[in-house]
Amino acid sequence: MSEQTSDVSHLIQPLDWTMDRDGDASAYTPFGSYRVTFVEGLGWRWGYCFSEYYDDDDFGCSCRKAGMDAAWANWVKRVSPILTLPVPPAVAKEGT
Repeated sequence: MSEQTSDVSHLIQPLDWTMDRDGDASAYTPFGSYRVTFVEGLGWRWGYCFSEYYDDDDFGCSCRKAGMDAAWANWVKRVSPILTLPVPPAVAKEGT
């Protein structure tokens, strides 16, 4: 990815988290979902499901916020390669 497009996170819609009664969090994207849950005996876990039939992966985290931050970083990593910033007109003219 070029230097110009290396940080496009500001172009990505933030994850919209919902909390359930237990304090677990879920966020849905057009392609799947993220979750942050507290599992008795394991502590806080975050993961994602981009397959219709099973969860893709599950990771430990120190707290709900850390899990939500890790999910955001994962989402940005997944989506960033398909985003590009427009080339400023002055740069485009120099290249032609």
